[in-house]
Amino acid sequence: MQVVIASEQEFAAPRVGFVIDVDGIIARVPAEAVTKGMFFNRCLSLAKDHDEDELLRAAGIEVRRFVPFAEYPWPQFVRLSVTVADAIADGRTTVGLREIGRALFVEFADSLVGQVTFGVLRSNADRVIGLGAKAWNMTGIPGRVHSQSIADRHYRYHFVEYPAEFTETIAIGVLEGALLSCAEVPRLSFARADAMNSIIDIRWG
Repeated sequence: MQVVIASEQEFAAPRVGFVIDVDGIIARVPAEAVTKGMFFNRCLSLAKDHDEDELLRAAGIEVRRFVPFAEYPWPQFVRLSVTVADAIADGRTTVGLREIGRALFVEFADSLVGQVTFGVLRSNADRVIGLGAKAWNMTGIPGRVHSQSIADRHYRYHFVEYPAEFTETIAIGVLEGALLSCAEVPRLSFARADAMNSIIDIRWG
């Protein structure tokens, strides 16, 4: 399934400063949406200079230990990631969310599931980006991600029923992390169809 936008002119560089409405994002996704504990742990590990218990309290989370491959409510991840993003980027939430995204790719790629998914070609950008949508859908997110191959070193990821604010921040960071890990220079642009459907145009080199 592909997200439809009005024209190619819709694509632009991801914004680095806009308001993240946490409650608004959570209200748009199914209450039963879940994601893996490994991403909670990675998120917290980025804020080593901050008290972990205080971060969890600020995010309204009572759990004190996350099992890597156990599932936890995605709305809790939204609250925690925004709390951590504010902490590590001095209140520049969108900047912090992109930093979290870059770390999340490494967390998944280093896991057993990530190693099986990408195999020995983990440093091959075409392999990583070509399989990236499949990997994304395995991690447990609201909606789906669909990959479209456009040309050599050129893909598009279509995020369907997934909050556009997180596509423009965390998802952009994940793809930056993926391409940087392959020693490639990311060239990413973003187009939003509506609040729950968007596209990332992915090029490198």
